[in-house]
Amino acid sequence: MGGFSVAKKIKKVLKVIFTLAIIAGIAGGGYWYFFLKNKTAGVAPDNKARTDTVIRGDISSIVSGSGSVATSREQALAAPGASTLLEIHVEDGDVVSKGDTLFVLDCPEVVSSQQFVSKYEYQLAEYYAAKGELQKTADKNYLVTSVYAKVGDKLAKNGNLFSLLDISTMTIQVPAEDCADWGAGQSIQIILLEYGQTINGVLVGEPRTTRSNGTDYLVFTLSLDKGQRIAGETYGQAYNNVIGNTSAVMLKPNSETLLKSPADGYLEVCKAVEGEVLTAGTLMYRISSSNLDSQISDANAEIQVAMANLKQKKTTLTADFDGIYYAAADASGPKNTFLQIGDSLRANEGLGKIVDADRMQIVFNVDELDIAKVEIGQEVKVVADALPDKSYTGRVARISQEGSSSGNVAYYWVLIEVTDWAGLKVGMTSSLEIVVEKSENTLLVPINAVRTLRGIKYVILAEDQSGAGEDAAMVTQSGGQAARFRQPGQGGPPGQSSPPGQGGPPGQGGQPGQGGQPGQSSQSGPGGQASQGSQQTMSAQAPQGSQPDQPGQGAAPQQNVQPNQGAASQQNAQPIQGGAPGQGSAPGQSNAPEQGNAPEQGGHTLRIREGGGPPMNIQLPERAVIVRTGIINDTYAEILSGLEEGQIVELAGTAASSGPSENFREMMFVGPAGGGPGGGQRAGYGSAPGQVIVTRN
Repeated sequence: MGGFSVAKKIKKVLKVIFTLAIIAGIAGGGYWYFFLKNKTAGVAPDNKARTDTVIRGDISSIVSGSGSVATSREQALAAPGASTLLEIHVEDGDVVSKGDTLFVLDCPEVVSSQQFVSKYEYQLAEYYAAKGELQKTADKNYLVTSVYAKVGDKLAKNGNLFSLLDISTMTIQVPAEDCADWGAGQSIQIILLEYGQTINGVLVGEPRTTRSNGTDYLVFTLSLDKGQRIAGETYGQAYNNVIGNTSAVMLKPNSETLLKSPADGYLEVCKAVEGEVLTAGTLMYRISSSNLDSQISDANAEIQVAMANLKQKKTTLTADFDGIYYAAADASGPKNTFLQIGDSLRANEGLGKIVDADRMQIVFNVDELDIAKVEIGQEVKVVADALPDKSYTGRVARISQEGSSSGNVAYYWVLIEVTDWAGLKVGMTSSLEIVVEKSENTLLVPINAVRTLRGIKYVILAEDQSGAGEDAAMVTQSGGQAARFRQPGQGGPPGQSSPPGQGGPPGQGGQPGQGGQPGQSSQSGPGGQASQGSQQTMSAQAPQGSQPDQPGQGAAPQQNVQPNQGAASQQNAQPIQGGAPGQGSAPGQSNAPEQGNAPEQGGHTLRIREGGGPPMNIQLPERAVIVRTGIINDTYAEILSGLEEGQIVELAGTAASSGPSENFREMMFVGPAGGGPGGGQRAGYGSAPGQVIVTRN
């Protein structure tokens, strides 16, 4: 009994499951029939296709955004340190000019900074003077009296090098009463009484006066014609060759000069030899000093810092450029509202700012899809949210070279400068529009009238439009080459695909190599018609209707359409052999799309090749016209070719044009090397990468 009861329960469960499955199947079938079937076919019995007219007008493409108004340039004013306000020359809102005095302060820190700068300036001057003494040339004849260093020695700053005696000049002292008419340039001959020698020279410069033992004397410098050396003061008898008088004189030699090293370093060159004369123009020594170079570099850096600090610590604050003075304030309110002379100021306490009177600026972000359209100098329309009835004109001044990412999209800031900004205030939110493209008096259609399939743009003409489809349309690909086609119905039976199964038995189609002239399809064997579909290649004329059983008229050989060359040829694929129904087609015909069904009727088939890939067929709906577009904005698309003013076009998303329709279906074909039942390239087809071939079904 237990086993029977269990079996009975299992049967009940199976019965319930079976019943539910039937119900689900009925529901699914109904859903498919009433919803999916109608959706697939694009049928909406109660709706009529919406249309619009091709018009002529102006169109522009706009990049828009928003941003806050800010100052393009400003000068902050602040106390350089703890200060006392001595003078006030400006009030809030005043227009000022470059160089105008705004405030005068008393700031002890400024005095200290000035002293600091002076210290480094003096030190730097010393370093440069020492650098100039690292090598020295004799400016006159010198007698070397002592030498203290030799080449290669390491020197300390102020270390002794050698001693020199100037033997080119002497000092002579004569009684003023005897030599009142003596002067510079006069030649003198002197007999040295102690040495018994005669020397000659010329008086140099203006004499100075001295007095000794109640007598006045004139002291001259005597430039000697030959170097002379005397041990000390000596007396002589001088004769003035110009005046012609004689006077007793006292001669005094120059003092020795001790040369010292101007810096730490090494003695590289030394020409001094004790007891010998260094003639004028001779290099006496040269010293290298890396330590001095380092000191100069450090001092330069220190003085630059000191100067920068001093610049920020001016006691007289002036305007750096023309602008408007704004008193000190922040978001919470004004500061220093009642400044008066004598007020004490803290270090860095704000005293307001000067705002550039010539321009304001606004920064806004542009996404990566539009940034390439934005260029410096483009005009920008600016409307402040707070001033909706007034618009301002700005120009693009700067564009960011580096973007920032947000939500997987890169954004780039764009700086807009507004020169006529009266009424705008800092912080106002503004809307901006940049006209990046503009075209006038051009053909326009609503944006939703333009459709795209595999990169081909087209529109659909309205059904009730007389003459629709009679004119050829133009396709332009990236390579700049074009192809023409005509709407269906221009030919007769030629050009239509034969239903599957009309070929003869397998292998009885046209033999390979029996194609016609280049670009023509070969005729079939017994029991099958050759494909009569006319082919068009680049710049080919519109297809002509042909008689049954005649090969289609293709392009000339140079149009890249090759004849069928047979099995041994390496040209296009062999024609597909006729076979049993549903398994093939006559030569030059495509196989039936599905299970032997008749191929689709109507529409246009574009045969394209993308890059170096295999060719493919794209089938467009009936009444489709391929167009070339220009500027596209949110409302309209500019039509450059393919339509004329006044034509009626269907809008996408309506009953007559919604899809996917059977006429939209893409049919893929293998490349030229492909072949075999159900998928060979059509006989006679071929094109270079980037070309388009247009055929008719």
